[in-house]
Amino acid sequence: MDAWRRSLSGHFLFIVPRSPRWLIQRLNLVDAARSILIKIGGQDYAQLTIEEIQRGIAKKESKGTLSDLFTYRMQTIMVIAFGIAFFQQITGINAIFYYAPTIFEQAGGSTDSSFLQAIVVGLTNLVFTLVAIRLIDRLGRKPLLIIGTLAMTIALSMATLAFNNASYEVNEKTLKNIENTDMREALASLSGSTFNSQKELFDNVQPILSEEQLFSFKRNEVKNLIQINATLVLIAILLYVAAFAISLGPVMWTLLSEIFPGNIKGIAISVVGFFNSLVSYTVTQFFPWELTNLGPTLTFAIYAIMAFLSLLFVMKFIIETKGKSLEEVEELLIKS
Repeated sequence: MDAWRRSLSGHFLFIVPRSPRWLIQRLNLVDAARSILIKIGGQDYAQLTIEEIQRGIAKKESKGTLSDLFTYRMQTIMVIAFGIAFFQQITGINAIFYYAPTIFEQAGGSTDSSFLQAIVVGLTNLVFTLVAIRLIDRLGRKPLLIIGTLAMTIALSMATLAFNNASYEVNEKTLKNIENTDMREALASLSGSTFNSQKELFDNVQPILSEEQLFSFKRNEVKNLIQINATLVLIAILLYVAAFAISLGPVMWTLLSEIFPGNIKGIAISVVGFFNSLVSYTVTQFFPWELTNLGPTLTFAIYAIMAFLSLLFVMKFIIETKGKSLEEVEELLIKS
């Protein structure tokens, strides 16, 4: 899928006009840049933008260094960049992508249905990424981020509520799904019991299972006892992925390309991109432990809180860059 998407985007790049800024800065083709800008906004817009680009180029003759990123002048930009990179991943998007089948199995689905639902999650992400491409220059960056992070908070709260309201039944029917014979016989002593939370279930199971059996039960078998509104879980995950795909997913990279001065843009995006990947790696490595030891209710509650904090961060720190030239954005953000 990724190879096909890259190939398709590569073919469509042939119809994308060259960047006016690149034409002026690299090739000094002012007339070519002017003709592109006239198509976008008319004669006056083209002249004003060319003048801003030329002023910006004059300022950026000296190439920036890594140390320039952490100066007082760059303080606001770095808060925005590192903040949006952190919140893009800390809300658990890659953990949910990687472990979608496991999540749906935790909600009582079969292995086959869980993989099918995971495919639907991937398609949802693709479709709403295309929606974001259509909306990002119409609504603007900040409105999309506000809408998306608010919807993510609601979706993750729905998933938390679904797992919190789940019950766990130990009876003849559910015990048949336990493959380990010794574990099934040990759990038979609880037959006829219903537990209102995963913690209550684990507290009652712990005395009758060995340490190894308890770990296996938490990771592999608890899904066989759960009674949950699986439809609500599926709707919550799809809403979450759709909200991410129209907001934090693509908008972060757009913002990063717009807020950094041209002379340090390459270094800056590399540093922030590495930080973003580090947060992603940490979240995905920690996720299985969370599901096993904290349970899905608390895991999704943590992600819901993070999504709400990301909404607050966007409202307080993110500026709208729609319709602004790079020079205008730089003047807004760079401290004198």
